[in-house]
Amino acid sequence: MKRATLWMAAVATVMMVSPTAWAAVVCCAPCVQVAKPELECVERVVHVPQWVLETRTVKCVEYRPEAREKTITVMKTVPVQREVERRYTVLVPQIETDTVTYTVAVPVWEEKEVEYTVLVPRKEVKEGVRKVCRTVPVTETRTVVKDQGHWEEQEVTVPVVRHAAFQARRMARRARRLGCCTPHVDPCQVCEVTQVRKVWAPDLVEEEVEVTVMRREVVEEPYEYAVLKHEPEVRTKTVKVCRTELEERTKEVRRKVMVPEERVKTLTLTSYEREPEEKTVTYTVLVPHEVEREVQVRVCRMVPKTVKQCQWVCP
Repeated sequence: MKRATLWMAAVATVMMVSPTAWAAVVCCAPCVQVAKPELECVERVVHVPQWVLETRTVKCVEYRPEAREKTITVMKTVPVQREVERRYTVLVPQIETDTVTYTVAVPVWEEKEVEYTVLVPRKEVKEGVRKVCRTVPVTETRTVVKDQGHWEEQEVTVPVVRHAAFQARRMARRARRLGCCTPHVDPCQVCEVTQVRKVWAPDLVEEEVEVTVMRREVVEEPYEYAVLKHEPEVRTKTVKVCRTELEERTKEVRRKVMVPEERVKTLTLTSYEREPEEKTVTYTVLVPHEVEREVQVRVCRMVPKTVKQCQWVCP
């Protein structure tokens, strides 16, 4: 990352240097051949892991089924039936007729004059004073600072790191154009280049100027506004009023009455009794025994291996 940053700075610096200065930089280096690195290879023995299959004899337990018999006692359920008489009561419906006297409210309509009050709206104009915010221009004197400087040229010495691959081709093309020899650039060589750049020389001067600003002020002005008032007014109207009068009436009502009645019925009841019974059953058990078996097992072995390592060595 650092070498790439230095290479970009070198390219930017070379682009800003004039052709005359570039010729001086290129032709100042001697025409020397740089030694090339050599590739050396060495053989080494290393151990690498390798998985192999081996046959091993292991002992394991197997289970064989074996049939056996045993006598058990089970409880057998036997049904027993018997008849019993039960008395029960039922409700038998009967219809009866009764005479009922009831009172009815009969509506009677009549006309009646009533008085009611309504609010009649009336509009009234009043005068008042309100505050209004206005914007007024005001002239003020303020002190401002102006920069009356100028540009100046300065010479600056900048270090440049030249890249061994890209910079060598670029410098060779520049040297051929200027009539110099083709240089061989050392990757670690650092040159200094003198550049001319413009620098601003400030000159701050204070001046007093007049400016116009807008200020807000609050003034009072008269205005008219309308007010709505409601005045009560009594009026008369004729309405229909409903009143009720009580009146007695008679009617026959039929109703259902439930009369209790006893009855007898015969029921057959079934009960269950448990009796013991012996039974022979056959069951299977697993009998363990030890056997030997051959199995394949994966084993990791370290196997020697010859490898070749190469590296670049500078003479």
